[in-house]
Amino acid sequence: MFSSPEHGGKSLPVRGVAWDLWGDRFRDGGLALTMWFLPITISLAELGVVLCLIGLLLAAAAHRRCPPRLGEEGWILAFAACAVVAALASPDRWARLEETHVLLWIGAGYAAAAAWGRTADTAAAGPRPALRAVPRSVESGWHAFAVAAGALGVWLAITYSWAAWRHGTDLKLLGSMSDGQFFMVALLQVCAAFLWPGASGAPARLGIVLAPLLAAGLWINLKRGSWISFAASFALQAWHRSRRAVLVVGAGMAALVVLLPASRARILDLRTELDPQRGGRFGMWTRAAPALIRDHPLGVGIGGTTEAVLRGYYPDLEPRRDHLHNNVLQVTAETGWLGGLCWCGWMLAAGRRLWRSYRTFRRAGAAREAVWALFLATAFLALMCNGLIEYNFGDSEIAVLLYLIMGSGRALDRRREGLRPPADAPPG
Repeated sequence: MFSSPEHGGKSLPVRGVAWDLWGDRFRDGGLALTMWFLPITISLAELGVVLCLIGLLLAAAAHRRCPPRLGEEGWILAFAACAVVAALASPDRWARLEETHVLLWIGAGYAAAAAWGRTADTAAAGPRPALRAVPRSVESGWHAFAVAAGALGVWLAITYSWAAWRHGTDLKLLGSMSDGQFFMVALLQVCAAFLWPGASGAPARLGIVLAPLLAAGLWINLKRGSWISFAASFALQAWHRSRRAVLVVGAGMAALVVLLPASRARILDLRTELDPQRGGRFGMWTRAAPALIRDHPLGVGIGGTTEAVLRGYYPDLEPRRDHLHNNVLQVTAETGWLGGLCWCGWMLAAGRRLWRSYRTFRRAGAAREAVWALFLATAFLALMCNGLIEYNFGDSEIAVLLYLIMGSGRALDRRREGLRPPADAPPG
């Protein structure tokens, strides 16, 4: 029998200790695999999430710890229940029930990231230093993500430029919604290292190398939603540290859009987006979505908005469209009014928690923690902004990225809990 001070001196058998150690190894190894390969290939990233799930199950079987609290369990469970009810109410119930397997990624990625660095939480120097230290695995994991995204930026800049020059392919036909959001989030991480002294040193040096690669990848994808979402989130970052940077970067982005023909054409294309006869987003939002949600108050089930279903409400629909290009509308159409409300409650609660962490660390003078908390909050905001014009919650890569952001925030929360700002701290 062994006594574990990390868990209140609770004694557990040798087998329990071994299972718990293997659980930590599977979880941390799976998270590292996910962070390295998420921008490159979803197959290996999902394998990493599976390893995370195995690690969580082994740790639970060891009877050594409770599952990590996510902070939004009630909203998550209510949303999952609505998704199952919508599937059962659908005429194609078995196919819709099969699609609900995507809900498992919530538990695996979210909970595993929330448990990041849990083994190393207890420090011999006492509880206060442990509360003020960012888990090293959180930092190394997100650094790995940024490096992988930078490598992807190099690859896409070469291959897309070659395709455009050699074969005359229009760049806007090559861009990927997922890749644009990877670059968006990784670039926000690099910007935090530049703007905040708590992230100086190696992260800042790494950022000098990665920033042009990520910026090139963000531009060459020609995804306007990623550009706008990055601009809004970066403005929030810079407003809390260097307001002049908002003007400098904003002017640089505007010049890039104006001077480069491909990006200028993409901005000018916005004039046609409000034409419902075009068969695009505006028509789906104003014609298909309201009628579909009204006719199916319980939802059509996950994956139930097929092209045939949408075309029945909107005959002018563009070919190969099977979602509504908006998170709130799509989730409500799939899981019903109650499911949409639960999803919105979940996102609002998660966003509020991330922002509260940043404010607490900033008021307490914990600059390093404030850097990471602000990055996570602004990355979350960027994905939510992009979700206004894309159904990124239904994209496997972006959904896993969102869960990792929220879970990493929860791992950081353990540093915030019990931390009290000094009396002379400036307001956040």
